[in-house]
Parts: sequence; C-alpha cells; structure tokens
Amino acid sequence: MIRVAFDVHTLGQRATGNETYAQGLMQAFLEQPPADIDFVFYHARSMAEPHPPVGFRRLRPQWPGLRIPLSTPWALYRDRIDLAHFQYFAPPVRICPTILTIHDLSFERYPEFFPVAMALRMRLLMPFQARRASHIIAVSEATRRDIIELYGVAPERVSVVHNGVAQGLCSARGSRACPSRAGAIRYRTPFHRLRRQSVHAQEPASGRARFRTSA
Repeated sequence: MIRVAFDVHTLGQRATGNETYAQGLMQAFLEQPPADIDFVFYHARSMAEPHPPVGFRRLRPQWPGLRIPLSTPWALYRDRIDLAHFQYFAPPVRICPTILTIHDLSFERYPEFFPVAMALRMRLLMPFQARRASHIIAVSEATRRDIIELYGVAPERVSVVHNGVAQGLCSARGSRACPSRAGAIRYRTPFHRLRRQSVHAQEPASGRARFRTSA
C-alpha cells in the first residue's frame, strides 16, 4: 500500500479549469479507489460538510505564500506520503516524488493577456517547478512541446494525459446540443472583450461536430 496525496486547494475558489480538474480527479478516485493506494486530499478551505470525508486534510494558512513552502511539506512528511500531485506549483522543499500537471503555458506565449505581475511571477517560477518535478502531465501535445522547448525538460519526463469529459455534461446520442462555458474569459483569452462566450456542439447527419460561438 502506497500513500498518494492530491493538492485540491482550488476547490471552492472558482478557479475555472484548475478547479474542475481537481474535482474530477478527486471524484474519480473516491468512486473507484485502487486497492493498493491510500489517498490523501489536501485542501485550503473549510469543507461544507460537517464531517469531511476520510482522507481530507485542511492545510493552514490558506495563503499560498505560507501554505506551499511550509504547511504542505510538513503535511507530506507527517502523513508519510509516497507520491504527491500538484497543479503548476509544488513545494520548493522536496519531501517525496512529485507529479506536476501543467495545463498550458499561455503566460509564456501570450503574456499580453495577463496582468503584468502575474505573467512575471509565472514566468519566473514555472521553469524551476517544471525542472524539479519527478514527472509532468501535460493535457495536450501543444503544452508538452512548449514545456520541452521553453523549459528544456527531457521529453521522457513529460506525458500527455488528455482531459476527460464529465458524465452528465452531455450525452453522445441523447442530445443534439451541448452548451458549455469556454474557459475563463478574463486575461488570458484573446476574446477578452466578450462578456460571455458559449459554445454549442451539434451533431449533424454527417457525424461531424459543428461549433457555434455567441457573445
């Protein structure tokens, strides 16, 4: 039996794709837990349930400036974690092997769509994070190429694991339309002038999907 920790601090923070990713992983592992893995989930906010599920640990303080470099390494050591998974940022002190999921490097390719301070922080810290991770998960081939090209990470240390689609989002045959929010229309999206963006996928007779974008 090995102990694997997942950082799910994005839960409840309306962190768009990062929160959805953490929620999906957590639910999948809780519903179908492997027999040889003991999971621990680290979160930063109080749970809505009066009695949080077994394996949940709240890390304090919530502020990442202290939680990431101090609280998280101590928790990994205390809980005897064998492997830990993070999105973008892992603790600078390495207590155990780490898996890092990097969704994209848009702040490297398109820094003009980010607040200046945020772009500088990400571009300063992410190369260090990528090079120190035991292994990296990229959610697309494009992100994998960027990690290898921009940060000099060895190709064998970066694997592509595509994002899944949540059950109930839409049915493959039961519905002709599937509305979905298209990411975060904030700084990093070139269409930042749009107040709202919806994507509707339809399945015509040809079997190909058509996409329609509306503001």
